[in-house]
Amino acid sequence: MDELIIRTENLCKSYTAVDYDVKGIRRFTKEGKKKIHALENLNLEIAPGELVGLIGANGAGKSTSIKLLTGILHPTSGNVFTFGRDPARFRRKNADRIGVMMGQRSQLWWDLPALDSFQLYARMYGVKKEEYQLRLEEFNRILDCESFWDRPVRQLSLGQRMRCEMIAALIHAPSLVFLDEPTIGIDILAKERILEFIGQLNRKKGMTVILTTHDIGDMGKLAEHIVILDRGRTVYDGSRESLLKFNRYERIAFSFSSPVNQEEIMKRYPGCRFENAFQAVFINDNRIASASALIGEIIAAYPETDINIIKADIESVVKQIYKDGEWKGEAE
Repeated sequence: MDELIIRTENLCKSYTAVDYDVKGIRRFTKEGKKKIHALENLNLEIAPGELVGLIGANGAGKSTSIKLLTGILHPTSGNVFTFGRDPARFRRKNADRIGVMMGQRSQLWWDLPALDSFQLYARMYGVKKEEYQLRLEEFNRILDCESFWDRPVRQLSLGQRMRCEMIAALIHAPSLVFLDEPTIGIDILAKERILEFIGQLNRKKGMTVILTTHDIGDMGKLAEHIVILDRGRTVYDGSRESLLKFNRYERIAFSFSSPVNQEEIMKRYPGCRFENAFQAVFINDNRIASASALIGEIIAAYPETDINIIKADIESVVKQIYKDGEWKGEAE
């Protein structure tokens, strides 16, 4: 039996689309078609109990990957195994063990209270009444949905609905959960609740979680295993710690209340450059232990200093990986 919960081998997915650069009647011939490679040679190995962050900009291939891993789509080429089986052939067998939340595509009945949807899913999956009640209480302790889950879904805010979507995906206690952009478009408080909930599911219940996002900051201390996709290709597959060496675009801006010794600061912190006598920007090249260590030392030396932390975005990290020539797709 395969010890990995998910394994893929050179997994590819391509589509044929209209090429709008072709003009006139030729657009309706073979000449007017082009092949789009949504995913190219994805090789994944995910063990039970892992929390994996699948990161990439819009169109990178994250949602396509989830659809292939759950059996919603058939691959163009390559192999995929979920629970040791082809997920497209064994969708029904795998269904009881998988929970899926696909971004803002609702699995809740729009005109019914969210609670009614939970009950319907519980009955569909054969969840006993006592187990259902215990799970609902447990989810509510973290997600705090009790005050609104008896209202029609169409009346809920996006943050409220996403929390209810999470419950619907997990009510049958799956061992493998796919969460596609679960925090997109929601306020920071709702985002924190959802990310905390995901972390607890993984740590306390040993649930395997595949979480996609375009925001590298969402991963924080959540995922140990990070996979970065760019235009359908895997550019990074490894630990969160190893990824830090590419995170050189995180910047910390300091505004000093009075002129400072620029030469001394730049000598001590090589990644620091000055805009003028009062403003400096530190580019995190990981030559210090952490950003907090730098901030602590600057504040101790210059108490009246304003600080602005500018986090790295996924595009910047991908560019740095390509620049360093260490992306996974490079010829060996």
